[in-house]
Amino acid sequence: MTHEEEIELGKEMAQYAADPWRFVMDMFPWDSHPELKGAAPEKWQREVLEAIRDGLPEEKVRIACASGHGVGKTALTSWIILWALATCRDTRGVLTASNEAQLYTKNRAELTKWHRLFRGKEFFNLTATALIRKDPGHEFTWRLDLLPWNPYKAEAFAGLHNAGRRILIIFDEASAIDPIIFETVEPAASDINTQVIWCCFGNPLHNTGPFRECFGKFAHRWKRFHVDSRDVGISDKEQIARWAADYSEDGYFFCTRVRGLFPAAGSAQFIPVDLVEAAMTREPEAAQ
Repeated sequence: MTHEEEIELGKEMAQYAADPWRFVMDMFPWDSHPELKGAAPEKWQREVLEAIRDGLPEEKVRIACASGHGVGKTALTSWIILWALATCRDTRGVLTASNEAQLYTKNRAELTKWHRLFRGKEFFNLTATALIRKDPGHEFTWRLDLLPWNPYKAEAFAGLHNAGRRILIIFDEASAIDPIIFETVEPAASDINTQVIWCCFGNPLHNTGPFRECFGKFAHRWKRFHVDSRDVGISDKEQIARWAADYSEDGYFFCTRVRGLFPAAGSAQFIPVDLVEAAMTREPEAAQ
C-alpha cells in the first residue's frame, strides 16, 4: 500500500467513527474473498452494531447479549474491536473472557482471522496479547489488550481511563467472570467526556451475578439482547435437534445453551427468579 493509499483509507475509516455497521460492511471483502463467499453478518449481529451506533451520541454505550452456542459472538467481538481502534485516535481497550484458554485459543484466534481480512490491517500489529497501532509514540495509548482476569489481581483493570478519547471494554463468556472484575471496571465506564463502549457477551449460565443483573436490577443501564441459536443461520441445527431430543426445551441445558435464557432457579434456590420478579411488580393486596 502506498502512502497516498494509506491516507485515503485512513480518511475512509474515519468516516465510520460513529457507524460500526457500515464499517463492518465496507472494511471486509464479503463479496470477493473465498473465505467469506456467501457469508454475511447475522441479523442479531447487525442489531448489536446498530445499537452501538445509536448509543454513541450519549457517549456511554452498554451492550449485554445472552445467547446460545454457535451464534457468532466471537466474530462480532472481533468486528467491534477493529472498528473501535481503527476509527478513533488513541482508543484504549481491554478484552477478557471466562478463562485464559478461551481468551487466547478462541478470542485471539478469531481476532487473527478478521485482522487478516481487514482492509486496514497494515495499520495495526496483532501480538500474542494485544492489538497495537503501528504509529511511533502511540504504542501505549492506541491499543487493545487481551487481559486474563484474576479476582486477586483485579487492580489490573483499574487503570483503564482515557479522558476525551474512546474506551472499549469487552467481556466474553461474562457469566463466568468474577463480580470483582465488574466492580473494578465500573469507574472507568463512567469517565466523563469519554466515549465508553462496554459489551458483555455469553451463555446465560447462572441466575445470579453481575451478568444476570445486566438483565435484572441494572437492566435500565444496558441495551439487552437474547439470541436463540435456532434463529441463527450459522448454528449447527443437527446438534440443536439432538439436544432438543435429549433435553426439555424449558430445562436448564436447553435454555442456557440454545435459547439464550437465564435459568429460572439456582441449584440451592427454592423459588424461581421469574416468580420473584413478577411478584415485585404486583401491587400488594390485603388478605381477606
